[in-house]
Amino acid sequence: MQEQNSIGNIKSRAKHSLQKGLGTSYLMIITSNTIQNIIIKVFSSIFMISSLSMITSTFIRKLENQLYYSENDLLILLRYLFDQINVVLILQIVIYFLTAVTTIMLFNHLTTGIDLWFSRNREGTMTPPYSFLFYQFNDGRYFSTMKGMAWRDLWLFIWRLPASILSFIIGIYSIRLTKTILQYPLFSMSQSELEKIFNTYFAIDHAAYFHAILFFVAAIVMIVFSILAIVKKYSYKATEWLLADNPHLNHRQALNLSKKMMHGNKFKWFLLDLSFIGWKILYGILIAFSFFLKPLLQSYIKAAHAELYADLRSQAIADHLITPEELGFVKETANQNESYQSATDFYQSNQQ
Repeated sequence: MQEQNSIGNIKSRAKHSLQKGLGTSYLMIITSNTIQNIIIKVFSSIFMISSLSMITSTFIRKLENQLYYSENDLLILLRYLFDQINVVLILQIVIYFLTAVTTIMLFNHLTTGIDLWFSRNREGTMTPPYSFLFYQFNDGRYFSTMKGMAWRDLWLFIWRLPASILSFIIGIYSIRLTKTILQYPLFSMSQSELEKIFNTYFAIDHAAYFHAILFFVAAIVMIVFSILAIVKKYSYKATEWLLADNPHLNHRQALNLSKKMMHGNKFKWFLLDLSFIGWKILYGILIAFSFFLKPLLQSYIKAAHAELYADLRSQAIADHLITPEELGFVKETANQNESYQSATDFYQSNQQ
């Protein structure tokens, strides 16, 4: 049993399932990637171009009618650029917010639609249709999927927040330090004068070792919370697959069930992802062809995830964590030896 569920066996089953329907999965993923890339690039272009044009135009005005630039002039220009960082940070926050909203309202539905396709592709004899990409948008599934995935994303955001806040604080503090140093005519000062300024600045904030300790502690805390966020990410991995099977699962139930299913299996899913490192390195080397190669690699990874999820799903049913009906399976018989067929077989038999 352990050999059957090994990483190698999971990837072997994934390759077998991809022998049918690779063209459909490739088309689905390339469509999803294109939609996401276009929307994200539109957001980035609108805000970044406007901010850069504003900063650049002001910067050019400062340089007009000057034939010679002293070292102090360059310092003034550097200080000006650092003053504009606040504008860029605000715009980045706006872009992040818009991307998060779009993810909740659109991207997550495409993801679960793709997950559903890979789950059904491994179960049935027929290749599921391309329309599965948009399956979560129909028949009342949209808001249920949105709620379940948004609940997962909220908790991922909460676990990532401490590291993000610390990173933001360190970044702001570093900018403040740099701007303070740039207030002085550094190019025309002697080494002794520079040392005096350095010592004076740190003396104001009590001592240089205080800053060193502060950065060290912040870095350790960031690392700890970053690792914790990764652990939680894998703890919630099954959520999107559960919602793909049944979008009407309660959002709390889906997340809690994912945590139970992934208990003791997080490292295995991590090792599965790690096993693709060679393919990802090759993809990085051939990055010029990323538009065509990325969907192939994503298809392989998704197929492997579908196999591992199927194993975890079967175990969850055996452990009575959830019933087969709640996961998209239907009863074939009503006797004491009840058996179940996959949702794929059920749909196919009803289409004939």
